[in-house]
Amino acid sequence: MKCRQIDEAYKMFDRMLKRDLVSWNTIISVYAQNGLARMALEFVVQMHEEGAWRPDSITIVSIFPAVVNIGMFVSRNLIIAGYVEGGNPEEAMEIFSEDVG
Repeated sequence: MKCRQIDEAYKMFDRMLKRDLVSWNTIISVYAQNGLARMALEFVVQMHEEGAWRPDSITIVSIFPAVVNIGMFVSRNLIIAGYVEGGNPEEAMEIFSEDVG
């Protein structure tokens, strides 16, 4: 996606009167996949601050490349906590089970 298309995606997102989890995950993914890691992370923070939506497994998967690109280390415990907080305890337990044996 070229910069102009990212800008267009943001304009569309910004004009939305109602944002759902799909729209948040889409804009986060657009920025993360195009090397704009800090912006992608800022959208996650903004989504959380607005309080309408909690990150889900798609959010985590979308943001992971962005986190890696800016040199941050994400521990499995943080991923597990994200799944639990996002209401996906089964996925958290699956990751935990892989760690334990």
